[in-house]
Amino acid sequence: TITTTTTKRSDTPLFHVASQDELRLLFDRCLRRRCTNGVVSEVLGVREVAMGLEDLKLAPQNAEEQHHMKVFLEDCNEWGFQPVTLDFDTFVRFIRRIREWRAGVGRERERQFASKEYGFKEVIVQEYRVAFDILLEDGHDGLAVSDVRRIFKLLRFNITSELLRELFAKVDAGAAGRINFLEFLKLVHLFNKTKRTRRLISHISDVEVNQESAAPAAVPAAAPAAAKSPVAARFPTSKLKAALSKGKMIKEATEVMKASVKSRRSLFLSS
Repeated sequence: TITTTTTKRSDTPLFHVASQDELRLLFDRCLRRRCTNGVVSEVLGVREVAMGLEDLKLAPQNAEEQHHMKVFLEDCNEWGFQPVTLDFDTFVRFIRRIREWRAGVGRERERQFASKEYGFKEVIVQEYRVAFDILLEDGHDGLAVSDVRRIFKLLRFNITSELLRELFAKVDAGAAGRINFLEFLKLVHLFNKTKRTRRLISHISDVEVNQESAAPAAVPAAAPAAAKSPVAARFPTSKLKAALSKGKMIKEATEVMKASVKSRRSLFLSS
């Protein structure tokens, strides 16, 4: 069987599949390892396959992965040869199946993480993943800020260059100039949060202006009491705006906004 190894895995995205030519070179190197008494074999044994997996950074890291790879290896052994051997075409199918399985596992983890941490729906994560993959260049393990700007245009997200650079710097933990897909999801989450916060600040500013400019006689006596919320009474608009600028008190500001909308509706119906 293929033994578990502690080889450190590459950060290369799962959807980057080695080309047929690259696998041919790897296959030939593994064949030379199998060479005995000067005779080069035409097929790989389990030992050489395991070495090839290590070269591709695909070696199993735990018992579950080891089990799946054993099953894939047995499935590729269509004629039931013992010990198991793989020719080049079968080796390519084996590697492709491992990568597809790994990609599926990775996608599911991404969906679960995005749903739990950011509240993204599965269809949204898939949409982001497709856009991310389209712009990911061969040889790179992430997107540059210019790539993210192109994705935002594809998704019709309106963002300034200044804000994009600011958010990119926040999620680019290693300051490598490129971000992986999970970091991209975090960037989108921060963008949505910033956009929501700025909208709240704008609305709170409108509430503040209306409160200062409204004449007491023009407001029916029952309307203010009906619209007054406990949060609005405790937190002046100036305090809410200052807190929102620091990413705080979003829940309280949202309640004030709802109370304001309710107040305007009451004034409209009573007029």
